[in-house]
Parts: sequence; C-alpha cells; structure tokens
Amino acid sequence: RTVNGVYELQYSGVVNVKWFGAVGDGVTDDTDAIQNAIDLEFVTLFDKGTFRISSTINVLNKKVYLLGSGRDNSIITSSDNILFFQISSSVSPIIENLSMASQGTFGYMTHTARHIHFYNCIGWRVSHCQIIGNSLTNNGSGVYSSGTSSSMGLLENCIINHAQILLETWDVHVIDSYIWANSKTYGLAMIGSYGNLRVTGCDFLPPLSSVIDKQASVYLSGAVTQPVFTNCYFDGNFSLVTSSGLIAESGVIGLVINGCIANGHNEDVVIIDGCLVPLISGCSFNRNNQSGNASVDLRIKKTGAQTNERVSISN
Repeated sequence: RTVNGVYELQYSGVVNVKWFGAVGDGVTDDTDAIQNAIDLEFVTLFDKGTFRISSTINVLNKKVYLLGSGRDNSIITSSDNILFFQISSSVSPIIENLSMASQGTFGYMTHTARHIHFYNCIGWRVSHCQIIGNSLTNNGSGVYSSGTSSSMGLLENCIINHAQILLETWDVHVIDSYIWANSKTYGLAMIGSYGNLRVTGCDFLPPLSSVIDKQASVYLSGAVTQPVFTNCYFDGNFSLVTSSGLIAESGVIGLVINGCIANGHNEDVVIIDGCLVPLISGCSFNRNNQSGNASVDLRIKKTGAQTNERVSISN
C-alpha cells in the first residue's frame, strides 16, 4: 500500500514459489512462477516437489536466497539444454537444501544442461545441495563462479554427481562435499590467475570414462595461488579409467596437500608439473597399475620452460 504517496512494505518474510503458481509435479512448467518469486528478493521457499523449468532463471543485481525443504524433497529439473540459474552481480547469494537434476532423474543424462553460474558475485554460498549432471556428454558445470569482481564463495555439504566445480575466482572454500566428475570435465578445476582455494574433508571421484587429455579428479593450472587441500580423498581409481587423483601444473604457487589420500589407475597418482613452493605432508598415495606402464605415486616434473622450485615433502 502507499502512505502519502510512498510505498510501504507490508511483508518481508519467506515467499513460497507455489504462491506464484508453481505446481511442483515434475510436468508443469514452473519457470515463470519461480522467476516471479525470486524477483521479490525475499527468501524463496521450494516446498516438497519436483519443479520443472524450461529456460534460465536470471537474477541481476538482486538479493538471492533459495531455500529448499531438503535435497531429497525439493528438486529443480529440466528436460532442456539450459543453464538453470544465472546469478549476476549479487552480494551474498545463498542456495541451500535443494537438488538440481537434468531430466528430473538421478542417473545418467544425455544432454548438456548446466546448473548454477555465479557471475561477479561476492560471498556466494551453496549448502546441503545435490546437483546431478551427465555422466558421459555434459561439458558444462554444476557450479561455475567467474567474473573479475567475483570472490568469497563457499560450497559445503554438497553432492555434485557427474558435474564439475569450475572456479575462475578468488577466495573459495569447499568443505565436506562429494564431487564425482563426468567424462568431459574434472571434479574440481581452478584455471588461471586466481587463488586462496581451501578444500577440506572432500571426496573426489573420476568419471566412468574419459574423453579429455589430462584426466584427473582435481585439476589446477596457471598462476593459481595458495590452493590448500586438507584431509581430502582423491580417487583416480574408482571407475578403472586411466586417471590421476590430482594434477597441478603451469605455475601453480604455494600448493599444499596435507593429510590426504590419493589413488590413481594406470596413471601417476599426483602430478606436480612446473609449480612453485609445493608442500606435501602426511599423505598416502596409492597406484593401481594394471597396464604395466611407468606410472608412479608422485611425479614431480617440468614441461618445457616450466620449473619446480622449493618442493617440500614430509611424513
């Protein structure tokens, strides 16, 4: 309502997407209802149900808080090759207790749907979510953060299945999450002049098959600064595809791998190629070499003009 010609806010609580016409039956197109609810910039609640969308939900320079009723209860799905959420220039956007699944089924997809893109966002958080991608053909990402103004992201207690965490940003923490790559991506990748990546208590699995040259559960490349992995499990052996647990190359600075376990299958378990001041402490690397090739548990090398400097290995 208006008071003396000025609008007066009458409500500031949680809004339910079903108030705007969303059905949540997995058949009805709920795109417009979800978009209209989010545009109000309140906490947007998804009740129990499967909410189908047919086009990207766009959020530009607005507050975002998407709240599900549990990742087994609130599912956003699409049968189209779309990006689910494009969130741009938002401060502290939050997504929690939701699942996002291509075609609405938790299994092996056949198309290239992507899920969340944070662009020029500060302080984003994805918590207690599940994202289901495509095991074989998806070259998109589950969560993608990019933009020159992007920083301070948190992904915690999430299940990322057949998808990727792609980080082109600074200051990201990934905590207590399970990340299973697909055939065209790594489980987690940071590429370029970014840094302050902190990964704690996470499990990384390789794909069921491989169609990229350097297959690894985690891939770091370029002038990535101070990536730290603590108490993580990098399994390059799970699917019996030729795969490493972790690859760091092309000038990564200050890599720390502490208290981690890594496995490889017919490939070097951990590869450090042209990195500055890497530190490996209290780790266990295990290689399953069924091909009889020359793979090793830990390979420190240089390619071309790259050099490794001040490598530290302990325990």
